[in-house]
Amino acid sequence: MGNLLVIMKMCTSVGEEPKTSTIFLDFEGNNVGIDNRDSGSYEVNNKIINLLSTLEEVNSFLRSYLDPLVINQNENSAATNENEKSIPVLKIDASNIDDMKEKIQWVKRCMTLNDEIGELMPQILEQIKNSNPPFREDNEYLILFGRILDLAMQFDHLKLAASSIQNIIGVMNRHVVTNPTLKAELKGEGIDLQDLAAFYIKTAPMLQTIINAASHFFKNPEQNVPLDMIINYCKICMGILTSEHRSKIQNTVTIGLVLRAMVATALLYDHLSDVGMFVKNSPIDVKKIVKILEAESGGARGRAASIGQKKTGIKRESVQEVEIQARNLLSVLKYSNKHLKDKSSQSIQNLFSRIY
Repeated sequence: MGNLLVIMKMCTSVGEEPKTSTIFLDFEGNNVGIDNRDSGSYEVNNKIINLLSTLEEVNSFLRSYLDPLVINQNENSAATNENEKSIPVLKIDASNIDDMKEKIQWVKRCMTLNDEIGELMPQILEQIKNSNPPFREDNEYLILFGRILDLAMQFDHLKLAASSIQNIIGVMNRHVVTNPTLKAELKGEGIDLQDLAAFYIKTAPMLQTIINAASHFFKNPEQNVPLDMIINYCKICMGILTSEHRSKIQNTVTIGLVLRAMVATALLYDHLSDVGMFVKNSPIDVKKIVKILEAESGGARGRAASIGQKKTGIKRESVQEVEIQARNLLSVLKYSNKHLKDKSSQSIQNLFSRIY
């Protein structure tokens, strides 16, 4: 489906009655350029396009080093425990030093990219805010914002699954102690192994960077920007996944993108709001988000009619991939929020107690 038409009810601000809006978000389109009328917007757009391209390259790199034990741990934990002893001990010698250095360069690139996301995110939010109205069909920044959230969350997941990379950083850290020539060479290339190790050990570095950058933007007293754009973005994603349009999406990559954008914006709101998304009158229905993810993961007992429609035309392997992604996102929602422990009701606590 080339264009994804989403017809949904959404609030223009917290506390107002829902108003019907028709919004085109072409998550499957290839046109991410913007016909800018000023040089500032043009520069921001170019930075976003370059950022997306680099993010895709970095994620492709990580996919080539995924640890099957980590990837399949939810599917077969017993087999994981059985095979953990077979993981080879990594050593550095003349035959693999160049390969090790190349991987370290990639990690450096990841960390640099993470810093660029932090610098660029306020500019993206500024472009969305300055659009009039922000949620209109020709606002490509909405799509670009969603794609950055998607690729950043993919990176965080892939980083955890590519555990061998962290092992390489550790081994290189120990190796430079007895190899001053290599240490000087890395320093000359601007590589600090301690910094790389600190970055890579974080559970979700890119999501946290986005949260920090968004917090600075929304909590800046000079901006005085409400959280409506984050709330509405999350609702748009929920609307896609709970309407008849969900059954029309043939590209599972699009489904994964919308799922990740939904969870990312929900977590953004939870970190940016003083009370979070788990309170009774939250503009974001976290129970509905959990229900969507459970349905997509194949684990929900009772699916809504729109969610429960058969995914016709999609290969079983692709469906399984979506199910795995949805299960991972349930865990991200549980462990990357801010207010679950102190602001949620008992029913919410019970809901999340079954998520691992």
